[in-house]
Amino acid sequence: IKDSIKELQKSIVGDLGRMASESIVLSISGPDLADLTLIDLPGIFRTLGEGQTKEDKEAVERMVKEQMQQSRTLILAVVPG
Repeated sequence: IKDSIKELQKSIVGDLGRMASESIVLSISGPDLADLTLIDLPGIFRTLGEGQTKEDKEAVERMVKEQMQQSRTLILAVVPG
């Protein structure tokens, strides 16, 4: 799964790592598996870093809010330690 997500990230944002308004959606299903959809969103940020714009910040917040509004969404927030 990790390699698939990395490939998709590279195809969407390229080598520059720019913000994109697209989500990466990976659906997993099978006869002995529960249906599961993983959605990789860009991380939320409070202050603008190098190469980030106000529009990028707003786009990320909009994408996260769209996912949060779905009743069956479980959000895993990953924070660097």
